[in-house]
Amino acid sequence: DVLILQRLRLSAGQRFLEIGSGSGYLTMLAAYIVGAEGEATGVDISAEAVEASKRMVADIMATGRFGERVRPPRLLQRDGGSLLRVAGLAVREGQTAHGRAAGPCLLEGP
Repeated sequence: DVLILQRLRLSAGQRFLEIGSGSGYLTMLAAYIVGAEGEATGVDISAEAVEASKRMVADIMATGRFGERVRPPRLLQRDGGSLLRVAGLAVREGQTAHGRAAGPCLLEGP
């Protein structure tokens, strides 16, 4: 998971989107890296996975270790067949608007 974030060269202030976020672990790591100035979003088809992710994030944030440094990630549940608009990208059935396979990606722009 950390290797994915290293390959993306993720840094403070950037936006991160993970399609198929599962447990939310990678999205939470990304939220830590992009900091309060950035934004991390995780999307998963499973409502149970998203709810578990939200509980995990709440538990981590409740420790107070991150203080103001981290903005909690957005964790969304969407079904795989519907058109999804997140951070200005259209995503349908495992493919981004740029034609790349779904998965973690770095979002360019404001």
